[in-house]
Amino acid sequence: MVLHNKLKFKTIGNALFFNGLAMFAFITVVLIPFIYGVYITLFKWDGISSEKKYVGLNNYLGVFNDKDFWISVGLTLRYVLIIVILINVIAFALAYLVTSGIKGQNFYRM
Repeated sequence: MVLHNKLKFKTIGNALFFNGLAMFAFITVVLIPFIYGVYITLFKWDGISSEKKYVGLNNYLGVFNDKDFWISVGLTLRYVLIIVILINVIAFALAYLVTSGIKGQNFYRM
């Protein structure tokens, strides 16, 4: 029974150690910078000076009322749709070439 408990503790300890390292990396590299970035958007700040003026959600209202922002969103969505469709068509064509039984199909299986 003691051996079973030691093995169970060792397994749980390893899981906590490795997951803890991954969580630490995720928190320091992704989560904290994301939260700080959202925090910064609530201020009018040039990024250099120490003076920050709190403006709340006015930055977001300004962006959503900007015509150029919506043009950029439209262009981005159009680009994403075209690229996703194009990549899938190419992928299906290559998959068909590899599995269709045509002469020289092993050439495509690199």
